[in-house]
Amino acid sequence: MNLSKWLKNMVGHPVAFLLIFFSLLHAGLFCFDLANPDSFSRGDRSFDRLGKTTYLYEGRVEDSWFDKPATLIQPTPAWPDRMVENGAPGDYIVAGSLYRFLGHAPTVFIQILLTLGAIVMVFLLGREMGLSRGYAVAGATLFGLLPGPLVQAHMIVSEAWFMPTLALASWGMVRLFQRGPSPALITLTVVAWTLTIFFRQQFLLLPIALTLLTAWHFRHSKRWLCAPLLLLAMAPNLMWSATENAITANWQNESASFTDIGFQLHQRLLRMNAAGDLELEDKLADTTRVSPVTFFQLTAKYPKAYLRTALSDNADFFLNPGTAYFSRYLDLLPDKHKNRGWGAIRDEKGLLGMVVFLVVSSPVFAAFMVTHAGVHLLMLALGLLGLVVWLRKPPSGIYYATRWFVLGCIIYTYLIIQLSYQSRWSLRQPVEILFAPLAIFGWLQCQIWWQNHKRCKMGPQARHVTHAPNN
Repeated sequence: MNLSKWLKNMVGHPVAFLLIFFSLLHAGLFCFDLANPDSFSRGDRSFDRLGKTTYLYEGRVEDSWFDKPATLIQPTPAWPDRMVENGAPGDYIVAGSLYRFLGHAPTVFIQILLTLGAIVMVFLLGREMGLSRGYAVAGATLFGLLPGPLVQAHMIVSEAWFMPTLALASWGMVRLFQRGPSPALITLTVVAWTLTIFFRQQFLLLPIALTLLTAWHFRHSKRWLCAPLLLLAMAPNLMWSATENAITANWQNESASFTDIGFQLHQRLLRMNAAGDLELEDKLADTTRVSPVTFFQLTAKYPKAYLRTALSDNADFFLNPGTAYFSRYLDLLPDKHKNRGWGAIRDEKGLLGMVVFLVVSSPVFAAFMVTHAGVHLLMLALGLLGLVVWLRKPPSGIYYATRWFVLGCIIYTYLIIQLSYQSRWSLRQPVEILFAPLAIFGWLQCQIWWQNHKRCKMGPQARHVTHAPNN
């Protein structure tokens, strides 16, 4: 076989096309990484992760975010204690350890491989959801061109690790519902969910819902016995949480994880206070956590304060395309604005005020962000349309459990954002794995409407289209 024919066959294969296209794209970014090694530590809380890694292995605290000199803790705590007292280990320990022992380039290379795997899994997920090969490639390509998959592999961020495992876990669940369980599939799915929860704790409660959904789906056969195995995905994080509680004594300790609900609710109260609609008592302002009861009492007493932050977060949910990743990675913002919190700016100035702030701060970044936000909003609109179409008129053979899984993941992610202290793009990013294939369903529906519109103009003899065109 000659070279031209081999290349034609390779590019014609969907998985090979995705791997070749995105390998070339990330190779270009990898060259940028080698020329700008500082880009690796420009991600959200990257210095924090590197500092925790240093503390883990050396017992030193490096507060690099505020550029303070390193200090030595005496006596140095034991290694297991240091691992759990700095929050969720999965947030930093894997990428930080690779960077420490292998260096910059190998770590980025490994993360690129994981991102390529995530793109392939989105293609396979699209196929299981009912897309043809060509349209599944389009969905995977759309996902791969989003800000997260493009640049998160080139920085030390937890998204570089949990997105590939979440894509694998999502595909495993859909395939489990569509094709039935097998020992290999169950093992792969449980391991994928375990790693996903290890890297990002926001998914901790999902295995409970997935166990109930799986048991319901296979209720008429003995296959339901596989459902409880999904609960094993929670075990490592529950063990870590118990260990952390034993070491830090209670959740009120400063070293307890900032992922717990008490911290999140307290931080939202601080946002409400900073926006000027709420005055916190000194004892509440000085603590680090509040109970859900106290939080709901204050929000009931000051509903305007909560609504102000909620509206800000929902605007961020739909309009933030994750361009801040690019701003950090490419170093687009001026130095004096690099560490500004976009949530605080939205709360203070409103959405329009934030746009004005961006234009004044960096016109290039503002134009880049507004343009990208328009494209991203179009993808979300098509994704929501595709979700409605896919739920109401799914492709042949799509079970109810599969539809409930997709819808449940989207609702779960949205509720997590409402409970967290700030709507960050990275919290919404997990549903992009599902929104990318759904956006293709939305696009196909628009094609159907357009073809029917043209046929209406041709007269009553024209036949209406009720199915998507072949690729």
